Amino acid sequence: MAFDDPTTTVTYGELDKRTARLGGHLAGMAGTCGARGLILMSNRVEVAESYLALTRAAMVAVCVNAAAAEPRLPTSSTTAEPRSSSPTPITSTW
Repeated sequence: MAFDDPTTTVTYGELDKRTARLGGHLAGMAGTCGARGLILMSNRVEVAESYLALTRAAMVAVCVNAAAAEPRLPTSSTTAEPRSSSPTPITSTW
């Protein structure tokens, strides 16, 4: 088991497949190495998957705590200049 939370368990093999697929999509969207991707989720397996997928896409992860998102989101999203964002679990679009 690579990661688990109360609702999701992911093996290393699954993690590899999921982050490769998402990383490929993100790389196509970003266009440049070092582009930023905003992660806005509560603490769960998908946060780790998002970090790894952004890394595979040669992007920089900007994580915003979902519990504190309301006051920080406008500032974080403007300052970070993200090429992509994840306000909901990314796995729902796989």
